[in-house]
Amino acid sequence: HFGAQFKKVTGVGFKNYITITRISAAKAMFDSGEKNITKVAFACGFNDSNYFIKVFKEIMGTTPKKYTTTV
Repeated sequence: HFGAQFKKVTGVGFKNYITITRISAAKAMFDSGEKNITKVAFACGFNDSNYFIKVFKEIMGTTPKKYTTTV
């Protein structure tokens, strides 16, 4: 029931919302000067940096490495 209500109100599933929130936190860490992708991945709740890179690219449209070089 919670999941259905959450999606009805936000337009996004709860799991996707959490993932988007984690990637937003990662983006903020990169924007503040952190360059270590593994450190950012773990700080944002990802246990696997390869999975973090995959999800970051899906949401941001670029890899974390490329993103950090443009910041």
